[in-house]
Amino acid sequence: MKRIILKSREKLYVDECEIPKLKDLSAIVNVKACGICSSDYSRIYREGFNNFPLVLGHEFSGVIAEVDESQKRIKKNDRVVIFPLKPCFKCFNCKRNMYAQCVKYSYFGSREDGGLQEYISVPIWNILPIYDIPFDIAALIEPAAVALHAIKKSAVKDDDKILIFGTGVIGIFLGLILNTMKINNINYMVRNQNKYEFLHSLGFSVLNHTDIDEFDVVFECVGANESIESSINYLGARSKLVLVGNPISDINIKQVIYWKILRSELNIIGVWNSDYPTDWKEIVDIIKNMDYRVLRSMLIQTSDFKDLIDLIDRKYKNEISKLKVMWIND
Repeated sequence: MKRIILKSREKLYVDECEIPKLKDLSAIVNVKACGICSSDYSRIYREGFNNFPLVLGHEFSGVIAEVDESQKRIKKNDRVVIFPLKPCFKCFNCKRNMYAQCVKYSYFGSREDGGLQEYISVPIWNILPIYDIPFDIAALIEPAAVALHAIKKSAVKDDDKILIFGTGVIGIFLGLILNTMKINNINYMVRNQNKYEFLHSLGFSVLNHTDIDEFDVVFECVGANESIESSINYLGARSKLVLVGNPISDINIKQVIYWKILRSELNIIGVWNSDYPTDWKEIVDIIKNMDYRVLRSMLIQTSDFKDLIDLIDRKYKNEISKLKVMWIND
């Protein structure tokens, strides 16, 4: 089978290897779609890994090619999506079903080989049916589940004024999911004209950095000093800052910003990954009723591995305006 392997920093290659053998309580998944996450770019071009060589990809869907038949939850030819975190099931957090907070976890696409390959061995526990959801849409379930988890943690109310910093895939899903919940006052902070027009076409209110207003809930999906400080400045007293963005460097905030947190008694909520299987089962039901044309408008897709390597490089250099590069295994 073919795969893309990261041999060292910035060195992606098409490689071939044997199809993995079936293990107990596992399945062999024929991968049909795999998205490239922003964290993948950071690892390819900046951080690298401690365990080269590595197959990237943690946002993937596929078909069950072979399965341990001692279990009855999954069967051959089922269409599925994969929860990428493999918990230890033994630590303090796992015993409380907080698997995303496992302290001894493994992870497809970073701590072990991921979905940018034609076949992969996956524990049954990590596999969720997608029914008739198309594979490319199902490969968006992982970031969509993160957005849903952030919304649930925020405990947003119908009449809340919402502001979203960050217009990546998770940021867009925040607005789309809030729409399904009949939340009406959804606003984005945007500088890029293309994203302004895209969000405006979806019916969202789009602000610029000169607008002055206060909000009940701000979702920060960038993970940078400037956007975090701006997010805090837009919060009213006793409002909520939901931190979703994953920073690539240290965060340092000014004293006056820290004072606002204290004086305004702000609630700061951290978000990491999503709850499995609860968030994932919910997002499957939500996403299957979304407009697939809107979701696909965020994607640039290819079925060729060599072309995919080129798209990854061009996306990193900001030569592609689409939000996500995705491999499709036709």
